[in-house]
Amino acid sequence: MIIDEAARSSSSELAIAMQSGKRILLVGDHKQLPPLYSTNHSDLLKQKLKIKTRQEIGEVLKSDFE
Repeated sequence: MIIDEAARSSSSELAIAMQSGKRILLVGDHKQLPPLYSTNHSDLLKQKLKIKTRQEIGEVLKSDFE
């Protein structure tokens, strides 16, 4: 299983794909493209964690590979 742009994926997305392979190769650069989250997801997370600034939510949603 080769997963390209792995740095853009969340851990749960990777776990789903990784279940179908015996050997796994993750390819990606965490400094190139950030993980992709919907505005709705970010807003709900900010509300739940009581986060007020965009910078704070950026720290929470950064790639697991950083």
